Amino acid sequence: MIAVGNEVGSCLCTRLPRRLRTHDVLSLQSELARSAKRHAITSVVLSGLGRGSDLSWVSSQRKAKEHFAPLSAVVRAIGDGPVPVVVTLDGHVTGSAIGLGAHARSCIVTERTRMSLPGPMYGIVPESFASYQLARLPRGLGAYLSLTGASLSGAEMVDLGLATHQTESQSLERVDGALG
Repeated sequence: MIAVGNEVGSCLCTRLPRRLRTHDVLSLQSELARSAKRHAITSVVLSGLGRGSDLSWVSSQRKAKEHFAPLSAVVRAIGDGPVPVVVTLDGHVTGSAIGLGAHARSCIVTERTRMSLPGPMYGIVPESFASYQLARLPRGLGAYLSLTGASLSGAEMVDLGLATHQTESQSLERVDGALG
């Protein structure tokens, strides 16, 4: 379940589950919409992201649409919204978590961050809202990552422009307070 409403000064700090389900995405969508309407909120921090969407329960095309339509709206709100969003990625990060980080104003990774798109290893077409950024990596690296499930470290993500900052994992808790 999403932990929302934790305001630190003018920053709204939202802790997300390691795997996003449809109800989490809908909660996040409404929270971002509320933040955009409140002029007292000057930034949003999304933390706790990990393995992206939990697709084990998506058994039909209808359920997939119910999940990915609001997720697309959230990615659009993060990229185009008036309130700057900071995403922190720690640990193994896959799928839609990469897309949320790639569209945020700032994406903070740690020494423990490993990014991969393992879908093809399981026979699943790689789902990633970061495909725009991955397609622009040098020498076809994005296609290689998408099709092989190979991974990048946090430092490599910063070097390639998929993340904006790197910090030590124990420093992530101070991000909320610093932005507030």
